[in-house]
Amino acid sequence: VAKAAPDGYTLLVTSPEFAINPSMRAKMPYDTFRDFAFISQLASGQFMMACHPNVPVKNAKELVALAKARPDQLTYGTSGAGTSMHFLGLKLASATGVDYRPVHYRGSGQSVADLTSGQLPLVILPINDTIEHHRTGAVRIIATSDRERSIFLPEVPTFKEQGVDVETPGWYAAYAPARTPADIVARLNKAMVEIAERIIAQKEADFDPTEFKDRYDDALRELIKAKQKGHKIVEAAEPDDTNVIDLMAAYWLVFPRWHLQVIAEFQSMLT
Repeated sequence: VAKAAPDGYTLLVTSPEFAINPSMRAKMPYDTFRDFAFISQLASGQFMMACHPNVPVKNAKELVALAKARPDQLTYGTSGAGTSMHFLGLKLASATGVDYRPVHYRGSGQSVADLTSGQLPLVILPINDTIEHHRTGAVRIIATSDRERSIFLPEVPTFKEQGVDVETPGWYAAYAPARTPADIVARLNKAMVEIAERIIAQKEADFDPTEFKDRYDDALRELIKAKQKGHKIVEAAEPDDTNVIDLMAAYWLVFPRWHLQVIAEFQSMLT
């Protein structure tokens, strides 16, 4: 995308890892701010920490106590090294003074399977990956990662509510190659926002409508700068570089259904 023609027809839609990647690699094939035009944030969401029912914790306080009683023994699954879930685990360790060992999977499917079978005690993943298992009692969601509770899990408090100073929201945004004319970026932004708002109004979205925010150019740049600043903690970590995600091909993520609908409708507008 960074090397594509700046005509508004080649776009990148990706997650916060786009902001994290420069903290993970000494050399990058692109510059986050120099090589892209920032179109719009499309949505925000939440991550959560869940445990198998056999793990004797029901909240963040009990988790910290268990981790202190079993130093360097508790593991948590993520969907990959260098992801927001990985960094949430690092921030949790930093905030509580306890080490948790990450187990990085290639995506969330197998980590959820290992959690429900009891082979893995904990996971940090997007809410939608485990919410149904939580409702059936197959797993227990301990805390969510944003400032406020999720409307889909109103009974589950955030980390901050439970006295753990951790806040890591998730979000998705769209970008175009640098030097894309400002009027094209503005048209792209307007079209994406209109589609997303229509889907929300039709109640076809499987996320909290109040979390939707239109972030355009400068505001989105500030969001990414804040994300990069908040992940300096990576300097203390040593992730396996072979597992670090190259976000120029970031569609490995399982996007919410409405998000795919935004992309599909937008593509149809261009044809």
